[in-house]
Amino acid sequence: MRLRPGRELAIDLGTANTLVFVRGEGIVVFEPSVVAIDERSGDVQAVGEEARRMIGRTPAAIRAIRPLRHGVIADFDVTAAMLRYFIGRVGGGAFSRVMLCVPSGITKVERDAVEEATLAAGARTVSLIEEPMAAAIGAGLPVAEAQGSMVVDIGGGTTEVAVLALGGIVVWESLRLGGYEMDDALVRHLDTNARLLIGPETAETAKIACGSAWPLDGEVKTDVAGRDRMTGLLRRTTVDSGEIRHALESTIETITDAVVRTLESTPPELAADISNRGIVLAGGGGLLRGMDRRLAAETNVPVVLADAEDAGAAPVADTRGQVPPFEGSAPSRNRRRFDQCAWPQRFSPSSWAEPSPPRRRPRTTASVRRSLRRRCSTRSSTESKASTGTSRAGRRSLTPGRTRRRSPRRSRWRRSRMPAAGTCASLAHASRPSRAMRGGTARGEYSGS
Repeated sequence: MRLRPGRELAIDLGTANTLVFVRGEGIVVFEPSVVAIDERSGDVQAVGEEARRMIGRTPAAIRAIRPLRHGVIADFDVTAAMLRYFIGRVGGGAFSRVMLCVPSGITKVERDAVEEATLAAGARTVSLIEEPMAAAIGAGLPVAEAQGSMVVDIGGGTTEVAVLALGGIVVWESLRLGGYEMDDALVRHLDTNARLLIGPETAETAKIACGSAWPLDGEVKTDVAGRDRMTGLLRRTTVDSGEIRHALESTIETITDAVVRTLESTPPELAADISNRGIVLAGGGGLLRGMDRRLAAETNVPVVLADAEDAGAAPVADTRGQVPPFEGSAPSRNRRRFDQCAWPQRFSPSSWAEPSPPRRRPRTTASVRRSLRRRCSTRSSTESKASTGTSRAGRRSLTPGRTRRRSPRRSRWRRSRMPAAGTCASLAHASRPSRAMRGGTARGEYSGS
């Protein structure tokens, strides 16, 4: 598949997975955010699903890593290489205009790192959009209308809770925990209670198989294999959904507390809209069994699970009629406010393509006064020469080291810009005497006019 240069791309650069959406074609890439690198040469060996299968199984010279952690860049060069691979895979070309999803709680330095990595990957311009806004647009919520909508987006490294209205985010809270923290909690639980050491991939498989956030009607069991901490040998054990639910309790409780705090900070009118429409649960972490029932029990608000295909940034195709085209996009350094469709407003290329002419530094009052004094001193010295017959060379010889020789060009400039004689006389009367006059008076060899 080969696209013409200048196509618009929307990329959900997540901690766990990366989605690439192409306008007019939908989601064309949905792969894990993993890169395998040869440490000896620095070459990229694999990206995406192939690199994910290498985690924990690579030789010493090859390292399979996730370049993003908690939704932000942990390794700049690896992230740029991964983005370059995904953009080149869809045929974006060097003129691609990219809309990138970022967590709502990242700092300016982290935003700049994301933009620079995308530009280094070959994009022409980069625009950023918050993940809760992208998830709300993908779920079909009326974000441009004067009514409140609430989104809970549980991803692999971050959890975004936001209340939206009139194309903007009113109240939000961002947590740097998600599905990976659940996997780590399960690893620690089995290490502490069963003395069994398992890897994160095995923990994620067990979580998907029988994990839950709410008691189930029938308990589900699964087998996990790892290394025994006591004997060092391989061992297999069986865990059920109740044990996994107990291991994930701390992480789930932190997420529910963030949702409750966000509702407490919501204005009353928007809270009434949310109580009527409910909370939209999006992200991969929202697919955990019983997560919607747990949030509904904690908040007393109905919870609706968004479609798994429409819970990310890429599904803007469902609201394609509301999204303006990428025409005349501005540089990535300039922040733009979101319009009613939650997409950044654009400036025409003529407003930023040509740099503005450099401005001349304004002259201060003191510099103007010094300039006038020099001009008047020069005029006064010229008048005194005519009256006393003392030459300029003679004054220099009488006051050695006290007068600076002026270049002919500068002297011509001063003569051309010299004020009238009456003005110089009045200013000379109010200002201090010139340097030559002070030197001549000290030696008693200057006769004033």
